[in-house]
Amino acid sequence: MTDCPCAAPPKDGSRRARTQARLIEAAILVLAEQGPDRTVIDDVITRAEVSRGTFYNYFRSIEEVLAAVQQALGAEILSLVKANMQEVRDPAVRVATAVTLFTEAALHYPLFLEFTARIGHRTRGPGSVLHDAVQMLLQDGFATGRFIPMPAQMMVDVVGGSTIALLQRMQDGDRSERRHFIAALLRLLGLPAEEAWQLAEQPVPEIDLPEESLICRSELVRTAGAGAAP
Repeated sequence: MTDCPCAAPPKDGSRRARTQARLIEAAILVLAEQGPDRTVIDDVITRAEVSRGTFYNYFRSIEEVLAAVQQALGAEILSLVKANMQEVRDPAVRVATAVTLFTEAALHYPLFLEFTARIGHRTRGPGSVLHDAVQMLLQDGFATGRFIPMPAQMMVDVVGGSTIALLQRMQDGDRSERRHFIAALLRLLGLPAEEAWQLAEQPVPEIDLPEESLICRSELVRTAGAGAAP
Protein backbone atom coordinates (compact mmCIF):
# COMPACT_ATOMS: atom_id res chain seq x y z
CA MET A 1 0.00 0.00 0.00
CA THR A 2 1.32 3.44 -0.89
CA ASP A 3 1.53 5.82 2.03
CA CYS A 4 -0.44 9.05 1.89
CA PRO A 5 1.62 12.24 1.93
CA CYS A 6 2.31 13.66 5.34
CA ALA A 7 -0.23 15.95 6.93
CA ALA A 8 0.48 19.66 6.69
CA PRO A 9 2.76 20.68 9.57
CA PRO A 10 1.71 23.25 12.16
CA LYS A 11 1.98 26.86 11.07
CA ASP A 12 5.24 27.46 12.91
CA GLY A 13 6.89 25.28 10.24
CA SER A 14 9.66 24.13 12.58
CA ARG A 15 11.45 20.88 11.86
CA ARG A 16 10.39 19.53 15.25
CA ALA A 17 6.74 20.33 14.56
CA ARG A 18 6.92 18.65 11.16
CA THR A 19 8.48 15.51 12.61
CA GLN A 20 5.89 15.35 15.36
CA ALA A 21 3.09 15.71 12.81
CA ARG A 22 4.70 12.97 10.74
CA LEU A 23 4.76 10.61 13.72
CA ILE A 24 1.14 11.34 14.58
CA GLU A 25 0.04 10.77 11.00
CA ALA A 26 2.00 7.52 10.83
CA ALA A 27 0.33 6.36 14.04
CA ILE A 28 -3.10 7.21 12.62
CA LEU A 29 -2.50 5.16 9.48
CA VAL A 30 -1.08 2.21 11.44
CA LEU A 31 -4.06 2.43 13.76
CA ALA A 32 -6.41 2.36 10.77
CA GLU A 33 -4.71 -0.77 9.42
CA GLN A 34 -4.28 -2.70 12.65
CA GLY A 35 -6.63 -1.27 15.27
CA PRO A 36 -5.77 0.22 18.69
CA ASP A 37 -4.88 -3.07 20.36
CA ARG A 38 -2.27 -4.07 17.76
CA THR A 39 -0.57 -0.70 17.21
CA VAL A 40 3.04 -0.78 18.49
CA ILE A 41 5.99 1.61 18.36
CA ASP A 42 7.92 -0.40 15.75
CA ASP A 43 5.03 -0.10 13.28
CA VAL A 44 4.80 3.66 13.83
CA ILE A 45 8.50 4.33 13.30
CA THR A 46 8.55 2.10 10.22
CA ARG A 47 5.61 3.96 8.70
CA ALA A 48 7.10 7.36 9.61
CA GLU A 49 10.57 6.29 8.41
CA VAL A 50 12.29 7.56 11.54
CA SER A 51 14.53 5.97 14.14
CA ARG A 52 13.39 4.68 17.51
CA GLY A 53 15.44 7.45 19.11
CA THR A 54 13.53 10.05 17.11
CA PHE A 55 10.25 8.58 18.33
CA TYR A 56 11.36 8.88 21.95
CA ASN A 57 12.34 12.49 21.39
CA TYR A 58 8.60 13.20 21.06
CA PHE A 59 6.72 10.45 22.89
CA ARG A 60 7.61 8.28 25.87
CA SER A 61 5.25 5.43 25.02
CA ILE A 62 2.72 4.18 22.51
CA GLU A 63 0.01 5.44 24.87
CA GLU A 64 1.33 8.99 24.51
CA VAL A 65 1.31 8.91 20.72
CA LEU A 66 -2.19 7.40 20.73
CA ALA A 67 -3.36 10.25 22.96
CA ALA A 68 -1.88 12.68 20.42
CA VAL A 69 -3.72 10.81 17.67
CA GLN A 70 -7.01 11.21 19.53
CA GLN A 71 -6.34 14.93 19.88
CA ALA A 72 -5.56 15.28 16.16
CA LEU A 73 -8.66 13.40 15.05
CA GLY A 74 -10.80 15.24 17.59
CA ALA A 75 -9.53 18.59 16.31
CA GLU A 76 -10.70 17.71 12.79
CA ILE A 77 -14.15 16.71 14.03
CA LEU A 78 -14.45 19.87 16.11
CA SER A 79 -13.50 22.01 13.11
CA LEU A 80 -16.50 20.44 11.37
CA VAL A 81 -18.70 21.20 14.37
CA LYS A 82 -17.58 24.84 14.49
CA ALA A 83 -18.16 25.30 10.76
CA ASN A 84 -21.77 24.19 11.18
CA MET A 85 -22.40 26.53 14.12
CA GLN A 86 -21.12 29.83 12.76
CA GLU A 87 -24.62 31.30 12.48
CA VAL A 88 -26.01 29.74 15.68
CA ARG A 89 -26.29 32.20 18.54
CA ASP A 90 -28.51 30.47 21.13
CA PRO A 91 -26.21 28.62 23.57
CA ALA A 92 -28.75 25.82 24.01
CA VAL A 93 -29.01 25.26 20.26
CA ARG A 94 -25.22 25.30 20.04
CA VAL A 95 -24.93 22.55 22.66
CA ALA A 96 -27.58 20.40 20.95
CA THR A 97 -26.00 20.94 17.52
CA ALA A 98 -22.48 20.24 18.76
CA VAL A 99 -23.38 16.97 20.47
CA THR A 100 -25.45 15.87 17.47
CA LEU A 101 -22.62 16.62 15.04
CA PHE A 102 -19.90 15.12 17.22
CA THR A 103 -21.74 11.84 17.70
CA GLU A 104 -22.95 11.70 14.08
CA ALA A 105 -19.38 12.15 12.89
CA ALA A 106 -18.37 9.26 15.14
CA LEU A 107 -21.00 7.08 13.44
CA HIS A 108 -19.85 8.28 10.02
CA TYR A 109 -16.19 7.53 10.74
CA PRO A 110 -16.01 4.20 12.62
CA LEU A 111 -12.30 4.48 13.34
CA PHE A 112 -12.87 7.75 15.21
CA LEU A 113 -15.78 6.17 17.12
CA GLU A 114 -13.76 3.11 18.14
CA PHE A 115 -10.69 5.07 19.11
CA THR A 116 -12.46 7.83 21.04
CA ALA A 117 -14.71 5.37 22.85
CA ARG A 118 -11.65 3.40 23.94
CA ILE A 119 -9.29 6.15 25.14
CA GLY A 120 -11.38 9.34 25.15
CA HIS A 121 -11.71 9.29 28.93
CA ARG A 122 -7.91 9.59 29.17
CA THR A 123 -7.72 12.65 26.91
CA ARG A 124 -10.53 14.92 28.07
CA GLY A 125 -8.81 16.87 30.85
CA PRO A 126 -7.90 20.58 30.83
CA GLY A 127 -6.03 21.50 27.67
CA SER A 128 -7.55 18.69 25.63
CA VAL A 129 -9.56 19.40 22.49
CA LEU A 130 -12.77 18.00 23.98
CA HIS A 131 -12.42 19.81 27.30
CA ASP A 132 -11.73 23.19 25.69
CA ALA A 133 -14.58 22.77 23.19
CA VAL A 134 -17.11 21.90 25.91
CA GLN A 135 -15.92 24.83 28.02
CA MET A 136 -16.41 27.18 25.08
CA LEU A 137 -19.90 25.79 24.42
CA LEU A 138 -21.07 26.27 27.99
CA GLN A 139 -19.52 29.60 28.98
CA ASP A 140 -21.90 31.79 26.94
CA GLY A 141 -24.91 29.97 28.34
CA PHE A 142 -23.77 30.57 31.90
CA ALA A 143 -22.79 34.18 31.19
CA THR A 144 -26.12 35.09 29.58
CA GLY A 145 -28.32 33.20 32.03
CA ARG A 146 -29.55 30.76 29.37
CA PHE A 147 -28.25 27.97 31.61
CA ILE A 148 -28.90 27.81 35.34
CA PRO A 149 -25.96 28.75 37.59
CA MET A 150 -23.71 25.86 38.58
CA PRO A 151 -19.97 25.28 38.90
CA ALA A 152 -18.81 25.62 35.31
CA GLN A 153 -15.85 23.23 35.62
CA MET A 154 -18.06 20.55 37.13
CA MET A 155 -20.45 20.83 34.18
CA VAL A 156 -17.58 20.65 31.69
CA ASP A 157 -16.55 17.36 33.30
CA VAL A 158 -20.14 16.08 33.25
CA VAL A 159 -20.68 16.92 29.58
CA GLY A 160 -17.29 15.61 28.45
CA GLY A 161 -17.46 12.41 30.46
CA SER A 162 -21.06 11.59 29.58
CA THR A 163 -20.42 12.23 25.87
CA ILE A 164 -17.57 9.71 25.94
CA ALA A 165 -19.88 7.26 27.73
CA LEU A 166 -22.47 7.79 24.99
CA LEU A 167 -19.86 6.99 22.33
CA GLN A 168 -18.98 3.79 24.19
CA ARG A 169 -22.63 2.73 24.13
CA MET A 170 -22.85 3.60 20.44
CA GLN A 171 -19.76 1.51 19.75
CA ASP A 172 -21.51 -1.41 21.44
CA GLY A 173 -24.40 -1.00 19.00
CA ASP A 174 -26.82 1.05 21.10
CA ARG A 175 -27.49 4.05 18.87
CA SER A 176 -31.04 4.90 19.88
CA GLU A 177 -30.33 7.06 22.92
CA ARG A 178 -28.66 10.14 21.45
CA ARG A 179 -31.79 12.31 21.45
CA HIS A 180 -32.62 11.24 24.99
CA PHE A 181 -29.06 12.07 26.02
CA ILE A 182 -29.18 15.55 24.45
CA ALA A 183 -32.60 16.30 25.96
CA ALA A 184 -31.42 15.17 29.41
CA LEU A 185 -28.29 17.30 29.09
CA LEU A 186 -30.31 20.39 28.20
CA ARG A 187 -32.71 19.79 31.09
CA LEU A 188 -29.70 19.55 33.40
CA LEU A 189 -28.61 22.95 32.09
CA GLY A 190 -32.01 24.36 33.03
CA LEU A 191 -34.15 24.16 29.88
CA PRO A 192 -37.82 23.16 30.19
CA ALA A 193 -38.44 19.55 29.21
CA GLU A 194 -40.50 20.36 26.11
CA GLU A 195 -37.94 22.79 24.70
CA ALA A 196 -35.09 20.41 25.49
CA TRP A 197 -36.79 17.64 23.55
CA GLN A 198 -37.51 19.93 20.58
CA LEU A 199 -33.85 20.89 20.34
CA ALA A 200 -32.76 17.27 20.70
CA GLU A 201 -34.91 16.33 17.70
CA GLN A 202 -33.40 18.83 15.28
CA PRO A 203 -32.30 17.44 11.89
CA VAL A 204 -28.74 16.16 11.66
CA PRO A 205 -26.56 18.40 9.45
CA GLU A 206 -24.59 16.76 6.66
CA ILE A 207 -21.24 15.34 7.70
CA ASP A 208 -18.55 16.26 5.18
CA LEU A 209 -14.84 16.42 5.92
CA PRO A 210 -12.23 17.19 3.23
CA GLU A 211 -10.82 14.15 1.45
CA GLU A 212 -7.31 15.17 2.50
CA SER A 213 -8.24 15.20 6.20
CA LEU A 214 -6.57 12.62 8.41
CA ILE A 215 -9.92 11.09 9.32
CA CYS A 216 -10.99 10.55 5.70
CA ARG A 217 -7.62 9.18 4.69
CA SER A 218 -7.47 6.84 7.68
CA GLU A 219 -10.96 5.56 6.84
CA LEU A 220 -9.74 4.71 3.33
CA VAL A 221 -6.89 2.72 4.86
CA ARG A 222 -9.25 1.01 7.31
CA THR A 223 -11.80 0.00 4.68
CA ALA A 224 -9.06 -1.18 2.31
CA GLY A 225 -7.68 -3.37 5.07
CA ALA A 226 -11.12 -4.73 5.89
CA GLY A 227 -11.68 -5.56 2.22
CA ALA A 228 -8.38 -7.41 2.02
CA ALA A 229 -9.03 -9.48 5.15
CA PRO A 230 -9.83 -13.17 4.52
